[in-house]
Amino acid sequence: MSAITPLPLARLLRVLIVLLAVLAGMLVSRFPELDDIWQDRFIRHAASARTASDVVIVAVDDATLARYPDTPLAFWSPLFARAGQAALQAGARVVALDFMLNISAEEWLATQNSPAARNYDQPLRELIASGKLMLPALQQADQLQLPAPAYSIAVPDFDLTRSVGRVDMPPDADGVIRHLRTRWQGGDPESPRLAMPLLLARHLQPELNPPETLRIAWSGPPGSLPRLPMHQLLASDAASNPAVRQLAGKIVIIGGAYTGLQDWHLTPYGDGSVAGFMSGPELLGQTTQMLLDQRSLQPLSPSGLAGYLLLQAMLLVLFLPRLPTRWVLCACAMLLASLVLAGLLASRADLIFPVLPAQAGVLVCLLGVLGLHLNLANSRQRRATELFGRYVSPAIVNQLVHSNTPLELGGERVEATVMFCDLRDFTRMAEQLPPEDVVELLNGWFERATAVVLDAGGTVDKLIGDALMAEFGAPVHHPDHARRAISAALQLQDAAQDYARTVRLRFADGDLPAFRVGIGLHSGPLVIGHIGSKRKTDYTAIGDTVNVAARLEAMSREHDSGIVASEACVSQIAGLHLGRCSELSLKGRSQPIRAYAVLGWQSASHPEVSQP
Repeated sequence: MSAITPLPLARLLRVLIVLLAVLAGMLVSRFPELDDIWQDRFIRHAASARTASDVVIVAVDDATLARYPDTPLAFWSPLFARAGQAALQAGARVVALDFMLNISAEEWLATQNSPAARNYDQPLRELIASGKLMLPALQQADQLQLPAPAYSIAVPDFDLTRSVGRVDMPPDADGVIRHLRTRWQGGDPESPRLAMPLLLARHLQPELNPPETLRIAWSGPPGSLPRLPMHQLLASDAASNPAVRQLAGKIVIIGGAYTGLQDWHLTPYGDGSVAGFMSGPELLGQTTQMLLDQRSLQPLSPSGLAGYLLLQAMLLVLFLPRLPTRWVLCACAMLLASLVLAGLLASRADLIFPVLPAQAGVLVCLLGVLGLHLNLANSRQRRATELFGRYVSPAIVNQLVHSNTPLELGGERVEATVMFCDLRDFTRMAEQLPPEDVVELLNGWFERATAVVLDAGGTVDKLIGDALMAEFGAPVHHPDHARRAISAALQLQDAAQDYARTVRLRFADGDLPAFRVGIGLHSGPLVIGHIGSKRKTDYTAIGDTVNVAARLEAMSREHDSGIVASEACVSQIAGLHLGRCSELSLKGRSQPIRAYAVLGWQSASHPEVSQP
C-alpha cells in the first residue's frame, strides 16, 4: 500500500479556511433572525407599491363611524350586510368580513325582549348563505374562536371549511410578521383549515395549491392596496358611484381602519413608529394578492447555501493571497458591500440572498488570508534569517531581528575590526588541480573558516576567490571586536594547519604546496550596510580600515606567523604574544602603519614582546 504524500502546509491551511468559512456561514444561517435585519431593510428600500389589481379594502374608517354615531360596532351586522351586498351587486367576486362576529346582536336583543330580535341579523345571514361572504376565525391561546352560532348556521351546507377562513398570522420571534401559513393540519376535520387569503384567492383561482408556509412577498408599504370608505357602499347612490363600480371582478375585504383600532401589526416596513404598522385587513389583502400573483420570497435551500459558501470561499482563498495585505482589506470591504447590493437586487426579484451568512464566510476568509500573509511573512523572515545566518552567527541574526538596527541603503558608521584571510600559493594549487578539485578544496576550507568567524561573532562579508573578508563589531556592535577578531585569526590558523593534513591525504598524488593562510587585521572606523544601487546591492564594509586590513594581509607573507595586525587593533587587547613590529608604508597612504606579527596568547614560555 503506497504512502499518502502530505499536502504542503499552505495548501492545508487554505483547505481549512474554506471549511471554516462554509461552517461559519451555515452556523449563522441557523439564526435567520440575524439576516432578517438585512432582508427587512431591503424590503423597506424597495418600498414602491406594486399595482394590486385584484383586492380592494373597504375600510370602516372614522368618516364611516361618524355617520352612525349611535350604533355600536357589535350591532353593525345589517350595515355589513348592506355593504357586502352593494359590493357584490357592483360585480365583486367575493367579500370577506374582517370583524370577529363571536356575539350575535340578535341574541342580545332577544334578552331585552326587543321586537327587532326576530330578524335583526337576517340580512347578514342571507348574505352568508349565498356563499359570497367569508367569515373570520382566529386562534386565541388554545381555542379557535369561530363566528357565533347565529351566523355559523347560515353557512352553505354547514361547511365551515368553505366559508370561514383563519385570519391569525403568527409573528416571528421578534414580533414581525414575515410568513403566511396557508393551511392547518389535524384537529377537528369540520373546523376551518384554510387561511383567509387562500380561501379568497381560490375564488379567482380554484386550483391554487401553495405550500403550507410562505415567506410573504409584499405588495408595498402600508396603504398600498386600493381603499374605499365603507360609507360609500352604504350610500343610496352607491350603484352609480364610479369608485364602487371599480369593485367589479375584485376581492373585497371589509375591515377596520379607524382611530383606536387594535388590529395593527408590525411588518418589515415597520420601524416601531405608528406609521410603520399595517392593519389586519391590509395584511389579508396583501397576502391574498401575493397568492393570486403566485409570488413569495424564495430563500436558498441549505444545500444551495452550502454550495454558494463553498464556491465563494474557494475563490477568495484562491485570489486573495495573491494581493498585498492592504488590497486584501480593500477587496474584502468591497465584497462585503457588494453582498449587500446583491441582497437588495435579489429582494426585488422575490429572492432571499443570505447576506449575513455570506458576509460571515467572507470575514472568515479575510482572517484566514491575513493569517496566511502573516505565515508567509514569517516564512520569508525565516528564510532571510537563514540566508543572513550564512554570513553572521545565529546570535547576531536573532539580535538584528529583534532590534531596530538600521540596514538601509548607505549603511552606518561604526568602529569595527576588519579581517582578510587569503590562501598562500593558491595559484600553484589551481594550476596543478582540475577545476572540480579546486572547488572541492575551497569549499572544504570555507566551511571551516566561516564556522570559525561566525562562532567568534563576526560577519562574513564576502568570499573573493580564495580570500575571505569579515568584520567584527558590525553590524551588531561589540566593544571587544578587536579581541574577537584576533581570537578568530588564531583559530583560523589552527584550522588551516588541521585542513592541511586533509589536503595532503586527499591530493596525495599531486605535488601541491603546503596549505597555509595569511591574515591581516585592522581596527578603525568604517561604513557598513547595503552599498550599491537599487538594482544591485551588496552588504559590505567601506572605508580606509578595509583597505589597510587588505594591505596587511598581503604583508603577512613576510612574517612567519602568518597573522599581521595593526597597532590600532592590538592596542585594544591585553595578553597577546606579539612578534616583530614593522613600520609599513602602504601605497596610497601618506602615513605609515605600525603593525605586529601575532604569535598567540601569552604564556610562561612566550612572554609578551615589549612594544617600542
